[in-house]
Amino acid sequence: MLLVTTGEETRRMADGDIEEMMMIGHQHTDKPAAPDVDVMSHTWLVAAFGLLYASVFVLGLAGNLTVIYVVATRRCVRTSCRNVLIGNLAGADVLLCLLAVPFTPLSGLGLGRVAFTCVG
Repeated sequence: MLLVTTGEETRRMADGDIEEMMMIGHQHTDKPAAPDVDVMSHTWLVAAFGLLYASVFVLGLAGNLTVIYVVATRRCVRTSCRNVLIGNLAGADVLLCLLAVPFTPLSGLGLGRVAFTCVG
């Protein structure tokens, strides 16, 4: 990155007025900042997201375990390299469903800070 300055800007930098230099080009508005709204304080919204995550967890686990079962038990399916790859992808997806999906809503709802906080 090339820094091109004028004589006045160089003098400001030499005087230690870097903060003023950083504010050049930034717009200041008189409008107050929007208040922070916690949308997850609504019980019905938490319940809806919980239901959606639970359905993703159950359907993902059931579907991928079915694919693994078919690839593992059917000899004609294992003859194709493509089908073995699909079985491996299903195994990876099962691990994702087990290790990531249950903890994502915990962190999104703010419960992860309580459940996974290291004290000390």
